[in-house]
Amino acid sequence: MDFVTPKTDTALPPLFYSLKQVSQLLGCSKANVSRLTKLGKLPCVRIGAYPYYAKAYIDALVAQAMGTAASGEVAQC
Repeated sequence: MDFVTPKTDTALPPLFYSLKQVSQLLGCSKANVSRLTKLGKLPCVRIGAYPYYAKAYIDALVAQAMGTAASGEVAQC
């Protein structure tokens, strides 16, 4: 039997961030990200027990915070 080996140059970029990645991007602790998730302020998809966050949503949130910070306001996490 021949197996098809996937090409590494056509790999898709990730669509989700892990809890740890989100905490690093937002500059918050993992506990704070979990709290925001439980409060419904940070939507996630759960795979098993692990939450994953949509990359597009988090990237937009970071971009919005960067725009807010550039205008002199303080963004809160």
